[in-house]
Amino acid sequence: MAIALPYPYPQLDVPDNPWDSFALLRNLQFLANRIDTVGGAGEQSSALLRFTSNPYATVTGGTSEVSIFPTAQSIAGGVLGTTRTLRMTAIGDVLNNTGGSSGFTLRAKYGGTTILTITSLLFTSSGTRKGWDAYGYLAAAGASNRQYSRGSIQASFNIPGVSGAVSDDGNGTVYSSSHSSITVDSSTTQSYDVTIQPANSAVSVRVFGLLVERI
Repeated sequence: MAIALPYPYPQLDVPDNPWDSFALLRNLQFLANRIDTVGGAGEQSSALLRFTSNPYATVTGGTSEVSIFPTAQSIAGGVLGTTRTLRMTAIGDVLNNTGGSSGFTLRAKYGGTTILTITSLLFTSSGTRKGWDAYGYLAAAGASNRQYSRGSIQASFNIPGVSGAVSDDGNGTVYSSSHSSITVDSSTTQSYDVTIQPANSAVSVRVFGLLVERI
């Protein structure tokens, strides 16, 4: 006989003989599979890298590309697999004190390969910092060595006391070029990096939080 459980659970064996070891093993295997499916990363979003502080990183005083991480970061092999996606979310602000419009470029790199190159909107020169948030995705394209990426930056427009906060394409968003021919081997551990490159040495970019998760 068996006990019917609510969907999506199948049935658990209730042996006529309470010492039926095979039925007990089947039940243990069933429960182990449910724990792995429901509680594990198999069906859940999984945070891989999470950083936040006030600020977490500041890039200023130059035009070189600078990693926001003080130490090397990596994504374990098998995390991306052949059907999953890495989602990067970052928030920060920028101070453009150049006397003219300027901005910065944010890049994400997986296994040393640049997977996102997102150029910000042009922030007008001001003594007031302006907020931004960036999003980037790296999706496995059916194989562990084939990926596709996409990303964008959005900036604050309606900042109290600041007029003409940014100039843009009319939508408030500048998208990175899509990358459809990434061939990083995700079956092995790969480095993950996020960099900021100010367009002018008088542009200061701060990052307050960054999250990389598997979805």
